[in-house]
This record gives sequence, C-alpha cells and structure tokens, in this order.
Amino acid sequence: MILRKIIINDKEEVYEPISKEDALKLDDKSILTFTSEDEEDEFEELLEEMENPEDDEEPFVKVDGVRIINKHKKHSKKGSNKIIALLPFMEDEEIHEIVELILNNSEDYKDLPLVAVMPFLSDEDCDALFMKFVVEEKYQDDIELSSLAPFVSEECLSKLVDAYIEGKYPNLELDDLYPFMSLKDVKKLFRFFIQKRKEEKE
Repeated sequence: MILRKIIINDKEEVYEPISKEDALKLDDKSILTFTSEDEEDEFEELLEEMENPEDDEEPFVKVDGVRIINKHKKHSKKGSNKIIALLPFMEDEEIHEIVELILNNSEDYKDLPLVAVMPFLSDEDCDALFMKFVVEEKYQDDIELSSLAPFVSEECLSKLVDAYIEGKYPNLELDDLYPFMSLKDVKKLFRFFIQKRKEEKE
C-alpha cells in the first residue's frame, strides 16, 4: 500500500492511502510512504522509466481514436516498460481496447509483461486474460499463472475449480494457485482429490 502524508490543522501529520496512479502524478514524492519494499522498488522503477525514456519515439499511434503500439517501433524490454509507465495516464476504455487486442493475439502486444499490466486493469479484464492462458494452455515464457492470480477475482478462480473438477483442464497445475483461492474452493478440491484417490484404489 502507498500512503500520502497530509497535515491537519497546520500541525498534525496523518497518512492516507493513495493509488499508484495518483502517486505517480504528485509533484512532491517525498510525502509518500510505502508499506512494502517491493512496492517501493516497483514505484521507483516506474518513475525512472518515466523520467528517462529510451528515446523520443512515440510508442503509441492512434487508430480509430484508440492508441495502439506503433508497429514501426522495435519491441524491447525497455520499450515495453515505457508503455507500462504510460498506463496510469490512459483512460479505462483505452486500456480495455489494449486488453481486447491481447485477447485476440495481437503481435503488437505479445511481448508486453502482463504482470506489470494487471494492476491497471478492471477485474473483468484481469479475469479474461487469466482464462485465456488457462484455456489455451499457452503461457508466456516469462510468466506463470500464479503471478497473474493475485489480480484475478475469487469468482473466476471458483469457476476454474469447478471446470477442473469437471475434467476440462486435465493438464492444469493448480498447486501454485491454492493461496489465492477461497477456503470453500480449497475444501472442494480436497474432497475431489480424496474421492479420485479412492476410485483409483478400487
């Protein structure tokens, strides 16, 4: 969590939560406090990318009013980082359009690290991207489902558990997803595996 220091009655200091997007827009970053070192490191990286761009080439072009990645720009890790740094300043509708392109396997976004993108997405878009990789059994080389799970809704994970029990995703490894599931779904899986083991012994 990110906290912002404010002064009440010209003397009392209090701290209030502030979103990452709003924190990035502040002129005075010294009033910020972070509850975790990882979050502070990530914030500092975003600031550095915003203040020291790799080049002046615009990473987005407008197509029918929607900004998409410039196809003439070489894709690289730094290029992707520049795009991620712009996400806090984009409108929700534009970000949703990017998600739609990713869902449709757009080559322009195949190298975009989803873990860094997820915090800026709606719950629905997070769920859709997560399920895309589950259904296709096609995970990015540098990503695991467990890294996306913190951004996925409990309802989505619950539906995934039900589908797994029904036999829809036999190759899916659930072990790393347990920490993000509800207790109800964990118990449901426990009973399923117990019953399955019992049947195999018979």
